[in-house]
Amino acid sequence: MNTDAPISYTGAAQLVEVRYRLDALDTATPAALLVEGADDKRLFLPFVRHPALVVPCSGRRGVLATRAVMTVDDQARIVSLIDCDYEVARRNFTPSPGVVITGGTDVEADMFLIGLLDRIVQNLIPREITEPNELAEIADDIRSSAISLSTPLGRARMAAQPLGIELDLGDFSFSKHTLRSGEPDISKMTRTVHGRLEEAIGLDDFRTCLAETPDDPRLCKGDDLLAAAAFIIRSRYRGSNKVNAELLDNLLRARMADATVFEAWLVVRRIRSWEDRSGVTLLKPRLT
Repeated sequence: MNTDAPISYTGAAQLVEVRYRLDALDTATPAALLVEGADDKRLFLPFVRHPALVVPCSGRRGVLATRAVMTVDDQARIVSLIDCDYEVARRNFTPSPGVVITGGTDVEADMFLIGLLDRIVQNLIPREITEPNELAEIADDIRSSAISLSTPLGRARMAAQPLGIELDLGDFSFSKHTLRSGEPDISKMTRTVHGRLEEAIGLDDFRTCLAETPDDPRLCKGDDLLAAAAFIIRSRYRGSNKVNAELLDNLLRARMADATVFEAWLVVRRIRSWEDRSGVTLLKPRLT
């Protein structure tokens, strides 16, 4: 998630701001949503009752810090959205009422995995589509290949987390870490990632930590999935060199503005359930 915010508040100061926004609205039973960053807020803007009720909190820690100082009354009208990350897989975090987590590692992973690629891929490849199921098959190939390439990086990120290091793999080259078969070169990936951690852990120890992580596609980070998908589109389907992770992210976010897609998102279903239990309203009425 994007964690940019114009002002960085302490949890207590952020809570005061959210209370003020709620109390200032002449709206019945209003509710607020805390999100990690400004990009997350943009996803909700077409669907919330009031834009001021979606509040970026400068990252996961900011959301949880604000949540930690809430009263019972606050918790009845403020819901928090955080990335699943690796805390749930490590059993270091248990979701509670009023705390909604993504289905995948983060929002970007959710957008990639819920099938939106099928709706944009025709704009990204030059080949003519001539068979009824061809487009869906191409989208499925891109998605499954991206998951295969990204899963080792997700496991590496999880292995690095206890070291207090958040891996920056924005410049990672999938073309240099893919076998002729199209499968990931896991050995080379491991060495490359370790090169960014070598001051904190030896290679053999890192391999041990990596082996202890689950081989689970749910560990894939959205940024890795998007970068891998862009690589597959360019290398396998002759897509333009302009096809990159940022372009895919923008296209997927545009598709999320479709109300049907938005309502089908696991995060939104969880927020709707919280609204029903709490008797407050954050989102506009459901589609009928």
